[in-house]
Amino acid sequence: MADEIVELFSRPVLPSFVIKPQQIVTRSLFVSGRSMHFNAAWPGSDVIMTLISPSGVRYDRSNTREAVHGNGPTYEYFDIDNPEQGTWTAAMFGADVDPAGEPVSYTAADQPVPNVKPTASFTTSGSGTTYRFDASASTDLDGSVEEYMWELVFAQVRSREIARHKEYPHVFQGPPAPILGITIPPRCRPQAPVDSRTTSSG
Repeated sequence: MADEIVELFSRPVLPSFVIKPQQIVTRSLFVSGRSMHFNAAWPGSDVIMTLISPSGVRYDRSNTREAVHGNGPTYEYFDIDNPEQGTWTAAMFGADVDPAGEPVSYTAADQPVPNVKPTASFTTSGSGTTYRFDASASTDLDGSVEEYMWELVFAQVRSREIARHKEYPHVFQGPPAPILGITIPPRCRPQAPVDSRTTSSG
């Protein structure tokens, strides 16, 4: 295992592109998260990076604005928190590079905003053995509720019923004494937690 790790880190890093003297190479990144990182590295000489926001604001060595910026003989990077949302452009300029071209390794990353779990809420109406449960009051602060899951567990027979919509009508076979819960699974975010709320009626 140790030999495999040494071999992995011994492999040469392939450049993202080769830049020629006075050439400008651009790359774009769609940003929708809470922070972003741009980095360029080269063997020597000088490559100047400029960032351009979706609204046209420029970040460079002379004006880094609110960015965390670093620059050395063989690298330059920008880190920006709470960036403007949209497509950013990174422009690399071959200011002082070998006439044959300079290999540049470029990386860019957007840190997504963590999902805020939805809040489940429901109301109950009805009488006798006929009831309607309504989860319209459920909310998702960073999106919209797309799916509902109802679960009724009957103490008498220990059976379960599941329905995936915000309104759930039900006719009980006897006096209702269930424990009822609603869960809102955030669709397309399988690692996010889910909320549940339970209540008893009887």
